[in-house]
Amino acid sequence: MKKVSLMVLVTLCFAPIALGQGQRTDHNSNTKGNDMSSEKARESAHTGPAQVKVEYENESILVLRIHMGPHEKTPMHDVSPRVVVWLTDANLRMTSPSEETMEIHMKAGETGWVPAGKHAGENLSDKPIEFIAIVPKAK
Repeated sequence: MKKVSLMVLVTLCFAPIALGQGQRTDHNSNTKGNDMSSEKARESAHTGPAQVKVEYENESILVLRIHMGPHEKTPMHDVSPRVVVWLTDANLRMTSPSEETMEIHMKAGETGWVPAGKHAGENLSDKPIEFIAIVPKAK
């Protein structure tokens, strides 16, 4: 139950868990919803701290592997709705557009749904963090 409470709290405060994109990629929804191709992900990537790799893509889904180094920060960015699977433990500071902050502590293997939103993130750990973002595409 604690996992659900944390996810609900994070969602209500920031609508985020998925962090940085990579080389920071903004995963913005287009006017049809959350349709996004790996080509669009590459086109919208800019230089930044977190790294993103397209692991899998078809007409229904985009799977991204996101890596943040120790103490790395991601600038404010938009994320599209997604399922997040944490591959490592994560201690993060999330900042909302209104400058409110919240620390989030996730364990490797935890999962959750992340609705569309905007946030900046910071890895508070001396270790890198990594997670998988599973982004459904509009049909």
